[in-house]
Amino acid sequence: MSMDHILDEKEGAELTIYDIIARRFQDTNDRGRNIQRIELFIVYRNEKGEKKVKRIVDPPMEIYFVKPEYRNQFLTPREYLEMDKLYSVKVPATNVLKRVYDEMCKSNDPVAERLIKVYNDAIVTKNYGARKEIFKWPYTLMSDMDVVEYYWVQLGYHYHLNHGHIINQAFADIENDIYGLTSAEQEMNLDPVNACTVIFAFDQNGEVKREYEVYTYLLRNHKRYPQQAEFERNLNKFYRTCHEKFDKQTVIKKGKAKIIDVPARYQVIMCDTEEELLKSIFQKINSEKPDICQFWNMPYDMPKMSNRMTNIGLNPVNVITDGDMFPEESRMIQWHIDNRAIDIAERNSYIRMTSTTQYIDQMQNYAGIRKGRKAYGSNKLDNIANIELGMGKWKFPKGIDVTNACIKDYWDFVLYNIRDVWCQVLIDKVTNDSMTIIYDMNQQNCPLYHLMKQTRYQKYIYYCNYMRKGFIPGNNINTNYIRFRSEEEQEQADIAAKRRRVREQLDRAGIDADDIEQIMAELSDDDIGEYDAEDLDAFGSKSEDQSESDDVDNELNDIAVAQIAEAASNSMANFKDRPDRKLPLQGGLVGNPNFNSANGTELIPGIPSKHVQDDVMDEDYASEYPWAKYTRSLSRSTQIGRLIIRDKVSDWQNKLPLNMVKRASDNRNYIPGAEFTSDYISQDYLMFAMAWFGLPDVMEMNDILDRELGVADATIESMDLEDDQG
Repeated sequence: MSMDHILDEKEGAELTIYDIIARRFQDTNDRGRNIQRIELFIVYRNEKGEKKVKRIVDPPMEIYFVKPEYRNQFLTPREYLEMDKLYSVKVPATNVLKRVYDEMCKSNDPVAERLIKVYNDAIVTKNYGARKEIFKWPYTLMSDMDVVEYYWVQLGYHYHLNHGHIINQAFADIENDIYGLTSAEQEMNLDPVNACTVIFAFDQNGEVKREYEVYTYLLRNHKRYPQQAEFERNLNKFYRTCHEKFDKQTVIKKGKAKIIDVPARYQVIMCDTEEELLKSIFQKINSEKPDICQFWNMPYDMPKMSNRMTNIGLNPVNVITDGDMFPEESRMIQWHIDNRAIDIAERNSYIRMTSTTQYIDQMQNYAGIRKGRKAYGSNKLDNIANIELGMGKWKFPKGIDVTNACIKDYWDFVLYNIRDVWCQVLIDKVTNDSMTIIYDMNQQNCPLYHLMKQTRYQKYIYYCNYMRKGFIPGNNINTNYIRFRSEEEQEQADIAAKRRRVREQLDRAGIDADDIEQIMAELSDDDIGEYDAEDLDAFGSKSEDQSESDDVDNELNDIAVAQIAEAASNSMANFKDRPDRKLPLQGGLVGNPNFNSANGTELIPGIPSKHVQDDVMDEDYASEYPWAKYTRSLSRSTQIGRLIIRDKVSDWQNKLPLNMVKRASDNRNYIPGAEFTSDYISQDYLMFAMAWFGLPDVMEMNDILDRELGVADATIESMDLEDDQG
């Protein structure tokens, strides 16, 4: 592999990757034609703990093609292939598609011919995204990845990211002067930022120990804020109050109280204009260069500050981004704010920005990490602080709240702003969420904005693990590039369609509208993604009244019988099996316990159990290693091997005892090879031989033996004699 030394560090060095930022821009070539280019920035710390930014212009990608001598061995895409069966080419990321096209043009296989036509038709119709259909050519591997995804995987492969990491953090919160403004005026961003507190929490693993630093930026306006002048004259008293209230904080969790020491240095910065206030905030953050800066509800705070900058004539890109580490012509901000009306744990708000600090939503991460656990109610800071710390926000006197405190109680207004940020700091201190996300990003080689989505982060683990084992992962042929620009866009569309289907089924079942909203809010994207069409058809079919439920069951049973009859008459049952048939296989590896080696636990002294083992890996689907789980759940094929019985063998196949009728779904999902294996494992060899090899059953065998021995009449006579004697 030729993608070594991506960074100016030795191979295998211990690094911490914080962010990979791609800036795509238009340029002109020597002939004056417009071309697309990419500039990549990798933000990381080296082994010495030094923060660095690596800039790569026109980043290369090493993609793989199957060697010609192996192409006659398969006609369908591979999930992965041995490295020695491939050859690689290194091309700029913007030229990958064209390089795959050129390679196809040199081949003569029919799949290439069809995909070349798709490629050319996409250009004629100007549906340029459809050109990516050529990534489904079976003889190209690891060529369909986005450049940011690709470099995350390569960094995980070439450097050691599984170690202790330095994490310097900032926590921030703003207040806006909304007193007297309507909601429409607030939507127009007419509410100035009049306070912001930033607390810097430095990693304490190094030789130099730094205490917390608290910076509070306030907009000076003595006319609007009558108590502000008095506040400024008593700043030293205010600092003493902060030390008294915040240096030692009592955290109560699960009924147990604990005092946490958070000694800090306080500094209030009075700003004569909002422009000065906003500039000062980001000048300080960019000078300290924390690894992450967390807001509770970042999708409000960061866009609000950006919009206020625009309103007063500032360029947010110049103010917010890090001018020390990024060239002026390269600076950018891309907002990805998710305001969908879904649970906060399912939202995915993030910012792609040329900065050494990643601005993240602490509320979204808190909810995302806990989305599989018991619901905890509101995601508001006051509620979470009470859950995790046993404390809430700063309390105002009666008749005063945050909307009017800057006018009526300025002292408590500033303490309120500082207390909010201390709650953020302490929540992180007791949960270690920041450490969790930085460690997970590096151990899974995955950007933060994919970290909370199971199907996304497993992809990165999948790629890295196969590369380490000497295999190159293949392309994803499940993406419909004709309709969607990317795999992620298709996944979001599929989830949205399934959500609509679930809502329709719940509504059809007569469930109350409020209950539907609650159910939909509790269903995560991962939950929705696990439903297939039949699951959705059955969703919400229960009724409160048992007699109605029985009627529904009977009706469904009638429908099932009719479907089965139709399937039988049209020969639709899947007796004709084939290797490329898509199967709804359930998760998990199931084996015959009789095949276990005798190393089980001795439940009875001297007799090892064949069911209870000392040394065994849990092969339950939900407990598998992520790379294995990803392979079985998201790859094109979830099977390692399968017995194929191409045609119907006997009338004994796909039968239920006592003339019971199978459901239509069971009929469709019938797998002959699976039934063969099940019958064999049952060890009923007479029935097995009769059903699958056409051998006689017990009664037929008895008749054959009687005829061969000539004892048929004697048997009848003896039976008659016994009857007479009876």
